[in-house]
Amino acid sequence: PPNVQISLRAFTPSGESIVYGLGGVKNVGDEAINEIVRAREEGGEYKSLLDLCTRVNLRKVTKRVLESLIKGGACDCFGVSRAGMLASLDTVVARAQKKQKEKNSPQISLLAFSPSVEAAPLPGIGFPCEEQDIPEWEDDQKLAFEKDALGFYLTSHPLQPFRRDMQRLGLLTLEEIGELGKGTVKTGVLVTAVKEFVTKKGDKMAFVQVEDLTGHAEVTIFPKTYAAIKEALHAERPLIELTGAIDVKEDDSEDDEGEDEESRVKEIKLLCDTARPLLEACMSSDHPVVVLYPVTCTDDADIAEFKAILEKHKGESSVLIQFELKHKNCVMELGPRWRVQASPQLNKDLEAWAKARTALHR
Repeated sequence: PPNVQISLRAFTPSGESIVYGLGGVKNVGDEAINEIVRAREEGGEYKSLLDLCTRVNLRKVTKRVLESLIKGGACDCFGVSRAGMLASLDTVVARAQKKQKEKNSPQISLLAFSPSVEAAPLPGIGFPCEEQDIPEWEDDQKLAFEKDALGFYLTSHPLQPFRRDMQRLGLLTLEEIGELGKGTVKTGVLVTAVKEFVTKKGDKMAFVQVEDLTGHAEVTIFPKTYAAIKEALHAERPLIELTGAIDVKEDDSEDDEGEDEESRVKEIKLLCDTARPLLEACMSSDHPVVVLYPVTCTDDADIAEFKAILEKHKGESSVLIQFELKHKNCVMELGPRWRVQASPQLNKDLEAWAKARTALHR
């Protein structure tokens, strides 16, 4: 991710990683980038968001620039939630402007002559405030801001929380579809663009761009189907379960001559038959939910917390516990009392429980 402590204008190597260039962040121009890099090279790493705003020229690194840096993750190095930094930004900029004004003023305060011990700069936002402890945005909001600032999802993807459920429902990835050739498939995708067209009969149809964690595809939706699913495609969070016919064509342009079959770009196209919101598909399915259970989490407290999560998400899907015992993979089905309603939130709660309880037993 971009980072005000190390990023330059262009993308740069750092060990085994590539650091996102500040030039790739929306609303961050060359003047702002040069100012951030200059102040960092002259005075070392920024201690806090306030320290950053105090040391740069705020006429070049404007509030709009700072908002984009925060949304894109370039200020995560300060250890405060993006939500907290954005909420405090007006106050931070006002304090920084006041400090700069006092520094540039020819007047000297009488207090300047009294001996004093300079306090160590505070990390995070840079001064005590309620915004320091504001929790992070929900994943949807965080990723939406990230895409707005960077042009794409970098730290995660809206489909990531659905990964387990998509496997549970037997949904193919676009990469897998690209290897099939022709046939009827079912997949889970994010809608990234919708282009409507009016047919000669006056009906609306659409060409839709979609993506998942493995690739991109174009979906053609004819009038009758489009009228039925239009609302899902234009939703605030257009994640859909899509069923349709596939037509995968290899790009046989002259530029590809001499390349082997695997290296050629495959253009994936789908003809949509049906679609519905992905969350609806996950929650309405009674396919069993598989839980990877840490074999170390077997004391009363572990089990009590695990039961509480299952009871919180009561539903119609049976639960299969999968664990390793004496180098053998074991699967145990829980009784009907512990049936759940599958959802990304259930997965999130179970993963948080497993992580926390496993850490306690180390």
